[in-house]
Amino acid sequence: MTWAEYRASCPDGFGYTWFTERYRAYAGRLDLVLRHDHRAGEKLFLDFAGQTIPIVDALAGEVWQAQLFVAVLGASNDT
Repeated sequence: MTWAEYRASCPDGFGYTWFTERYRAYAGRLDLVLRHDHRAGEKLFLDFAGQTIPIVDALAGEVWQAQLFVAVLGASNDT
């Protein structure tokens, strides 16, 4: 709720300073974790590391650059 919404519902209510102080105290007690529920097999989340990693063929002496990514299953959080 914003202060404008509060004031609209309580025209004779407390002022802006009181409202913001109380709101900061309330917000400071909140658990800042965003939780999502996903059905099993519904979603897979992945992200690329950005930089490549070298893969070395020991027999041929060749070096390839590979992309590294991490995937997480949404329902089980298995990586």
